Amino acid sequence: MKRLYSLIILLIIHNTQAQEWKYITPLKFQSEITYFETTPDGILYMFDEHTNNISSTSDGLIWKKKYEGTNLKDMQMDNDNLGFVLKNSSLIKTSNGFHPNSISEISINATSAQALHFIDSQIGFISCTTGGVLKTLDSGNTFTAINTSSTTETLNDVFFLNENVGFVCGSKGNIYKTTNQGESWTSMNISGNVPLNKILYLDNNVGFLIGGATVYKTTNQGESWNVIFTGYSTLLDIKQYNNILYVTGKAGRLYSSSDFGLNWNEHIVVPSNFVEIRSMTIFNENILVSYEGNGGGKIYQSPNLTDWSIILEGIMESSLRDISFSNDNYGVATGIYAGSDGITNVIIQTSNGGYTWTVKRSSQTNTLYRAVEMNADGTGLVVGGS
Repeated sequence: MKRLYSLIILLIIHNTQAQEWKYITPLKFQSEITYFETTPDGILYMFDEHTNNISSTSDGLIWKKKYEGTNLKDMQMDNDNLGFVLKNSSLIKTSNGFHPNSISEISINATSAQALHFIDSQIGFISCTTGGVLKTLDSGNTFTAINTSSTTETLNDVFFLNENVGFVCGSKGNIYKTTNQGESWTSMNISGNVPLNKILYLDNNVGFLIGGATVYKTTNQGESWNVIFTGYSTLLDIKQYNNILYVTGKAGRLYSSSDFGLNWNEHIVVPSNFVEIRSMTIFNENILVSYEGNGGGKIYQSPNLTDWSIILEGIMESSLRDISFSNDNYGVATGIYAGSDGITNVIIQTSNGGYTWTVKRSSQTNTLYRAVEMNADGTGLVVGGS
């Protein structure tokens, strides 16, 4: 039986007791995947800054859209259920993994929120583009403003070791430290006028900063900082998994260090100066990185930092026009997408129920491939015309 959809994103039904719908995306909106996090139960969360949505997966094949909003800035999952999403002027909180009945939106009395960091389920901090810092002691239900020495530089990131000691870094190369819950701050210029983008502490003394193409390290809780590494191009994110440091950057590069920054290895995920590796995580014993560049956003995975394969591909602005399945597995869809070469009309085919799709035919015109009808034996017709 023919099933007609006029959707941008193809949905297939997953036959569970709740008749839950899940997203299968052969052609997807243009995307900027800027954040990954894997929870203790092995749920991978993905934050798409371009389309302002949060998605999750437990197997890397089926992605569930968990939340969609506007002006999303940052995200942190405290555990499998409790999580926070930062917007310009509010905080989205979930107490049950973004189940619809578990989501609330809390005003933070700011219009310029930039980054967030929770040290536990109750205590969290937000940095702002106007130089301000906000603090909550009750899991985001209320926030108060704390002083940052009247700076107006954009505070790109915030990281607190405990309720008292914390750091923010800014767009003018400064890092600020407080030891009394933000009542007072000391500042230090680290990188001249080069913006500092990310802060990561491994314990109460050892911490790292990235700014420009440089990684800085402190071993005395920020009293002094030293350059320990300079990459090929601008660095974007820094994380630590299983005692290995990972730094992502532009020009398709990922860097790793197994001795806390003394020595570094360069891993070229995509050999292109026009590709940004925005974030990374460990998922199902593989290293995952998010790609932004030619062809939209992609997700690559590798078991060894050498051999890379794509697990989510083809994120392009698109519009599917029709779909027809011969059986539960074999189906064909028609549609158009706006690529770098202009409007391209495509026929795409799946043999595994929509988990993966292959472009079978394409044409640079917007008048072809308007409808499709498949028979049970796998034969079918595609209809075109103006």
